Amino acid sequence: MSAKLLENSFYGALADFPLLAGYLHEVRTGWLQVVVDKFNLNMPEFKETQSAIHFDTLESARFSPKALPSYMATTTAFAVGNSVAAVKLAKVHVMRLKGNSGVVIFASLAHGVVDAVGYSAFINRWAEISKHFAQGGNDQNVPLKTVNSHRYLIYRDLSPMLQTSDNLLKDVYLPSTLFSRIIAWIAPEKRARLLGSINSFVGTTNCCYYISKQSLDQLHSAVEQISKSAEQISYNDVLTALCGIVMAQSINQSQQSSRFWSQIARLFTQAKPDSPSARFDISMAVDIRPRIGKLASLNYVGNCMIKQVIPCKFNDLISQDESTIMDILAQLSTKVRAKTNASSPEYISQFIRTVDAEPDCFVRPLVCGTRYPMKLLTTNHTRVNYYSADFGWEIPEWVNPIEGSFPNFIGILPTYPSLDGYHIHVMASKQVHQGFKSSQIWSKYFECVH
Repeated sequence: MSAKLLENSFYGALADFPLLAGYLHEVRTGWLQVVVDKFNLNMPEFKETQSAIHFDTLESARFSPKALPSYMATTTAFAVGNSVAAVKLAKVHVMRLKGNSGVVIFASLAHGVVDAVGYSAFINRWAEISKHFAQGGNDQNVPLKTVNSHRYLIYRDLSPMLQTSDNLLKDVYLPSTLFSRIIAWIAPEKRARLLGSINSFVGTTNCCYYISKQSLDQLHSAVEQISKSAEQISYNDVLTALCGIVMAQSINQSQQSSRFWSQIARLFTQAKPDSPSARFDISMAVDIRPRIGKLASLNYVGNCMIKQVIPCKFNDLISQDESTIMDILAQLSTKVRAKTNASSPEYISQFIRTVDAEPDCFVRPLVCGTRYPMKLLTTNHTRVNYYSADFGWEIPEWVNPIEGSFPNFIGILPTYPSLDGYHIHVMASKQVHQGFKSSQIWSKYFECVH
């Protein structure tokens, strides 16, 4: 895999995603735009290194990121600039493995510019151009590709808003606080450093689990037999619900083993049914492309996700009896399906207009998150085409999210096609991970990869 070939094809793909060569520009306090100055581009960081690690070593470690050097990831969940350079909206690190046995590509693209679908579109476009060059093609006959990322395409197709505000919007996005206004007021680079520093103290570690299609079939069938819902429950509904249940159980287990005074404080806060510690929120990202206008047909690659939250009673989720868990799982799967279906054009319109209404709206969920610490954040990428990116040497053997993004965060990703299942990436404290590993229902259906 030629060094220049990869780099040249990367810049070829960048021409189709010009916002990644833009600058974050503060229009007024809290409002940000991505501005592309064609005379002074903010070019992405692209670097290449040589490693003493062989591909076989990574394969034996089941592609655990811990087998890679610490410098592999050139950014964290919060990208920052420095005193002489602006925040880069795209960073790539290509690490060549020992004996030319393979390469590892770390690619970070700003979430404000692209979501998972847009990220995959960029990687696949980069791979398409790379394969074109690897097969003897030249600049003159590169296959054409048209993508769109302008937000006016979203606003153009928004429906009238709901007459009343959804509870999620009332609880999370409407209340403004002094803290949220301060966070929004801070310059983007300083805000990223602040949030990154806070995140580093949490002590989040990552584990990856695998569930086969056969196991998922069994789990889904068991839920369908119990469920009384008229709506058809999907595999993803069941996965999201089970992740929420086991996360709640694991948090409860970690609290039970915590210090004496922490348990006393928890008893007092849980005495009130409406106290924050009596509530457990499951948040999930919902792609609006297939739900409004012609975004899907327009190949829209901008950030196109909204949020849905399923509030639960914490005590309702922490039963350890398997028969009871299956009843809870069926009920919660039904709620996940109902929330997904509730992402109507009217709700989407209200969500987007609410979030865009004030400069500090985008940080208000952080403040709300401190009020309701018991939660799970989920993102489902099972329909994202990560394993179709062929740079000219076949598709990747493994795809992994960035390490240690957020606590109590789960990413559901596709597996290599021949594995026929899903990978579940769990990011949590070591104590919470112990709960996942000791959970009987989790161990029954999931295998720990690393």
